[in-house]
Amino acid sequence: MGTESSMSGTTASGFSPTAFSSILALLPGTNRRLLKSCMANRLSCPRVGFEYITAKRDCPLTGKVPDDITPDMTNDSVTPSSGINEASFIGITGMPEITEGADLAGMISNAIETQGSVLKSGDIVVVTQKVVSKAEGRTVDLTTVTPSEFARIFAGHSGRDPRLVELVISESVEIVRMKPDRGILITETRHGFVCANSGIDSSNIVGDETVTLLPEDPDGSARELLRRLRNETGIRELAVIITDTFG
Repeated sequence: MGTESSMSGTTASGFSPTAFSSILALLPGTNRRLLKSCMANRLSCPRVGFEYITAKRDCPLTGKVPDDITPDMTNDSVTPSSGINEASFIGITGMPEITEGADLAGMISNAIETQGSVLKSGDIVVVTQKVVSKAEGRTVDLTTVTPSEFARIFAGHSGRDPRLVELVISESVEIVRMKPDRGILITETRHGFVCANSGIDSSNIVGDETVTLLPEDPDGSARELLRRLRNETGIRELAVIITDTFG
């Protein structure tokens, strides 16, 4: 569901350059490039789903200082640490079934406390995409979907549910690759992600006729969850990553 990690030898933002290098591998290519640029300029980029804050400077990518940087969060005298001394990964247990409108920040905080763990300054909370999608109501009842002619033809060759095929098409801007005889549909989503079935999934969700879609704005979802976790815990130096298996 999520993780918390405790790190020492970090910058004022709580994250060492080595830790960020590891995190880069988890991000899409675009965010990876943005984050590297932000790290080089020692600032927080609002287009990345978490923050690296040490100096209040205009972002070379957006031409402005992120709105969430305040004077007490900046420090031009900070020198990044040379490395990370320790990292731990702690799974969060005891999370209930997530439904639309769920208070993820409150649930995560309560689950961490209940299992006896402690969220610390500099920790990174990793949350699965599906949990976020459920909380944001990004689910679809297949009984409400009317398949197009293309979806019916593709489904006829592949044996797949034509309603699901229709959803895959509607959530994409381009079909990158398809093999009807094998049921393969690789698409580019509106976010710019290239993945199987537009990221639509039917596993680990209540109801045989229900599927989840990707969040509308994953970076925005990460920023909002980060804001709520900060308010919930009183800890400013946190980060949030929304992750997916992304086949």
